Amino acid sequence: MISTQHAAVASASSKKKELSCSTNVKGDDDDSNRPEADLPYAEMGKVLLRFAPEPSGYLHIGHAKAVLLNQYFAQKYKGKLFLRFDDTNPAKESNEFVDNILIDIATLGINYEKITYTSDYFPNLMEMAEKLIKEGKAYVDDTPKEQMRYERDKKIESKCRNQSVDENLKLWNEMVLGTEKGVECCLRGKLDITDNNLNYQLSFGSINESESHGMGQTLEY
Repeated sequence: MISTQHAAVASASSKKKELSCSTNVKGDDDDSNRPEADLPYAEMGKVLLRFAPEPSGYLHIGHAKAVLLNQYFAQKYKGKLFLRFDDTNPAKESNEFVDNILIDIATLGINYEKITYTSDYFPNLMEMAEKLIKEGKAYVDDTPKEQMRYERDKKIESKCRNQSVDENLKLWNEMVLGTEKGVECCLRGKLDITDNNLNYQLSFGSINESESHGMGQTLEY
């Protein structure tokens, strides 16, 4: 568990330093030395923020900084802060981490609107994924992991990239059902393989047979 006292102090210090380039210092009152940051184009009462820790470990100072900044902007613009557990890596997650995260953010004095889980939105994500396949913007790839990594690093096009929409939908159904073939596949975006940003070539989702905190066996996004 983090030392929340140290986290709060470090967060305040880091926040002041990093936001100093875009701050307005108040007049000669009690808060005259406190920086004040703005969100361009934000509308009062319409700002929604999300703190989304993965429950696969304890919070650290970086998490504390993030959630404190989220609360700062939620309060400044009379918005809402949501706690979203990103339960998409169930093999490494546990209720112990969920419980301790809740304790830590309570100690930090964080007020959130409600708790949600990424797995709550899996049906929506699956619907959008199928839409991308039908539009020819995504494909299902069964290339072995090491070979896929090699091809990505060398900017080599996957053999699956130009397969038909029907073939992609067939393999996609195998993924959804969690079949032996389905767990060998991942969904990839048909993005520019020549781009120097290799993140453009990462997969959208794969099958994880472990149970997530929010629901059972699911696609992992």
